[in-house]
Amino acid sequence: MFVTQSNKKLFVTDLDGTLLKIGNELSKGVSEENRLALSLFVNKGNYVALASARPVNYINEMEKQLGFKPFFIGDNGSSIAYNDTIIKHYLDNQIYYEIAKMIDDLNINATLIYHSYDNTYYRDRDHYPNNYLNPHHNPSIFDRHQIINNVEKLKCKSLSLLIDPKNMKKYRDLLKDVFKDKASVFSSDIDFININPLNCSKGNGVLKLVEELNININNVAAIGDSDNDISMLDICTNSFCMDHSDDEVKKHAAFIVSSVKDAVELFDK
Repeated sequence: MFVTQSNKKLFVTDLDGTLLKIGNELSKGVSEENRLALSLFVNKGNYVALASARPVNYINEMEKQLGFKPFFIGDNGSSIAYNDTIIKHYLDNQIYYEIAKMIDDLNINATLIYHSYDNTYYRDRDHYPNNYLNPHHNPSIFDRHQIINNVEKLKCKSLSLLIDPKNMKKYRDLLKDVFKDKASVFSSDIDFININPLNCSKGNGVLKLVEELNININNVAAIGDSDNDISMLDICTNSFCMDHSDDEVKKHAAFIVSSVKDAVELFDK
């Protein structure tokens, strides 16, 4: 049976560096102008989704900051929360061992982090700590992570490599090539490489919401600032990136803006 598509709009925004301000500490919150713009958009009967490397349970914190409950594409697309539904995807644990071996064989200076669906982050015993300093991610923040020798009893939603920024692009591209048929690989910061289940990306998360909400893709807009946002920019005619984005990200955006507020207003004309 043919079902008429909804004429509602969906606005999807990245968090860190896009909706959330970045300061000397990690993300300092939603600015008042961005919060008001998104609230007005939702009050018109439209939808807002957040797309982030952060876990899907971060939706509770964002609901407090925004004043309404958004949809959430978490873990770069490994998990999706909308209405009362949560969709989860899993990464084969064997990939964890394969990347650990690659780190050893190539003598890569990186911290391998296992993201479990029990919302615990595990660092493996043999690939920690890093010996470089970085203003964005001090390796000491990972001291709270449990050390593991194996992951056989765990369910993996994703892996991360905390890596020297000078080598991030080199090893991100290598992992993309090696695991092209097994996993989705992208970066979410200057020193973070993310390894997700195959075909799990922010872009795929947006497409899933479009399907579930029965929205025309032409009524969808996305905004981001990093490599892990490109997949959702590519599927939206109404694609925006922040003016501080890398040139590679800017190539995938139809519009370059200085705030989420500006993007919402352009999209909702």
